[in-house]
Amino acid sequence: MEDNGICYDVHNENILNLRLHIITSFVKNKLSGKIDIESSSEGTKTIIISKN
Repeated sequence: MEDNGICYDVHNENILNLRLHIITSFVKNKLSGKIDIESSSEGTKTIIISKN
């Protein structure tokens, strides 16, 4: 998933805390995977790697 930086602020913990926790838990527990978030001035990229 990618965003141009307008709607996806990885530094705003109030907005992302619950969402990120749910997604991270799902990826780890259900998909046996991991999640990486890369953020720059050009936007944010979320990479989900799953073994399943």
